[in-house]
Amino acid sequence: MMKPFSRRYNIPVEEIDTLSQDDAHRLKRMIFSLLNEFNEPSLESPMRYNPTFTITVDMFDKVRERIIKEKDIFPEENYPQFDTDYYWRCDWIELFDILEYWHDMLSNGEQLEFQRAINETFKENIFPWRLLDGFMIKIDFSFIQKEIIPPLVEEMRIKGFDGAIKEFNEAQNTLMAKDYKSAIHNACKSFESTLKIVLSEQKGTAKQLVDKATEKGYFDDLPPDVIKGFGDNVFTALGFIRNRLAGHGQGNDVVEISEEYAKLAINLAAVYNTFFMNKQQKDNTKERNNDIETEIPF
Repeated sequence: MMKPFSRRYNIPVEEIDTLSQDDAHRLKRMIFSLLNEFNEPSLESPMRYNPTFTITVDMFDKVRERIIKEKDIFPEENYPQFDTDYYWRCDWIELFDILEYWHDMLSNGEQLEFQRAINETFKENIFPWRLLDGFMIKIDFSFIQKEIIPPLVEEMRIKGFDGAIKEFNEAQNTLMAKDYKSAIHNACKSFESTLKIVLSEQKGTAKQLVDKATEKGYFDDLPPDVIKGFGDNVFTALGFIRNRLAGHGQGNDVVEISEEYAKLAINLAAVYNTFFMNKQQKDNTKERNNDIETEIPF
């Protein structure tokens, strides 16, 4: 069971609550409407020794129990009722916990739609947070952070890049926790995991895997004099950052890493992952079309 937002970070609520009172009220009202829309019912057996006895519970019931468990609330008469009054008393940190619980407890088929709806609402309200694979992540309103990363994570999940998603999200989580070296490490690991899936390889460093991509013809649509050095000159920057700033290449002096280099590593991983996933899809489509054209009709 994942730790909720409030237990992963020690972030003052003032850093999140940057909207005006009217805008914050409007956004919370829209979120509450989405919670009611994605109020998925399920059957549960509350009696351990009588599994045939079931009751119908909704998401408000399930999230309420999760809140009780996480906050270790006792005795029973102090248990909160997850109702409209409770919702409006929540600050943003508590609300982020609720959104993460909600996503986690939805069925697989509903999780992606819920995430998309929440993120569209945040985007509409110019709110710098996104729900990415069940985790609340703060984004910068730069092109990569706004236009590439959210759809990338969704695409990776759809295509089964689970390990790469976990590492990419962990890169963003450690960035928020100001652990910049871990953010760089995880960004590089995400790129390596993506390459392994795309190339059907079990092991290898980023450099070795990029060389494999060259051997397998991933850059054969480039001019011949460009192909040889393309991988080395374009896709080894992330490994260089990890080895020299966050890894064993630092020598005797420990390098202090600033936030900008961690963000650079995450942005590079996002761009690299997107490139290779798109390239794989394009090449697979081309291969299928070639197979269709060469089929002998009977």
